[in-house]
Amino acid sequence: MPGVIIVGTDTEVGKTCFGVGLVHKLLSYGLDVQPLKLIAAGGQEVNGIFKNEDAAAYEALLQGKIPYENINPLCYQPAISPHLAAAELGERLSVERLFTVMKTSLVADKEGVILEGAGGLMQPLNHQETFLDFIRVLGWPVIFVVGLRLGCLNHTLLSMKALRHENIACLGWVANILDEKMSYLAENIDTLTESLPVPLLAKIPYLTPFSAEKAAEYIDVAQIIKHLRVATARL
Repeated sequence: MPGVIIVGTDTEVGKTCFGVGLVHKLLSYGLDVQPLKLIAAGGQEVNGIFKNEDAAAYEALLQGKIPYENINPLCYQPAISPHLAAAELGERLSVERLFTVMKTSLVADKEGVILEGAGGLMQPLNHQETFLDFIRVLGWPVIFVVGLRLGCLNHTLLSMKALRHENIACLGWVANILDEKMSYLAENIDTLTESLPVPLLAKIPYLTPFSAEKAAEYIDVAQIIKHLRVATARL
C-alpha cells in the first residue's frame, strides 16, 4: 500500500492540523486513505482505552469508519517521549516493532496511508534507533511541516540535511503559522522557500476555531495525489 509520512521540526508544530486537513481534502477528491499515527503519548482514558488528542482528531474526521486502534495502535498515558512512556510499562519501541504494529493496523482496500510521526525526525525509539530509521526502512516520501516560530529556520535546515543524508524523498514542505504576530513572519517563509529544494505545499494561517475543512483550503494536493496514484500503479 502506498503512503506518505508527515514529519515536522518538533512536537506541537502543526503536523496534525495539516494531517487532518490533508485527509479531508484527499477524501473529498475521492481517494480513500487511512490516517495512521503509530505512536503517541499523553493519552486520556476513554471507554477503557487511552486516546491521544491528535489521533482522536483523525477518528472524529472519519466519523468512526476506522476504529481508533487502527489509527493509533500505540498510545501511552504519560505526556513524555513515547520511548520513555513505553519503558515505564516494560516495553521497548523499535523499528521492527513499528513495522509489526503497522501491518496489523492497516485497513484493507485503502488507496493510501497518511502516516503522522511523533515529535521530530530524531525522536528516539530506543537508545540506538530513531523515527528517522523507521522512515528510511519504510521508504515512503515525507511531507515536512514547519511550525513558524523563532528557531524554525535552523531546525528545518538541519532536518532537511538529515533527510538528504538518508536519501529520503520529500514531496514538499508546509508553513504552519503558529503566531500571526511573529516578527519577520513573511521573511522567514521567504528564507525557507529560497533555501529548501522542495515546493511549498501549504501555508496554513492560525485558524480559530480550527477545522479540517478550513485547513484543507490551503493545501495543494496535486503532488501528493500523483505520488499515491503512481505508487499504486506500480504495485
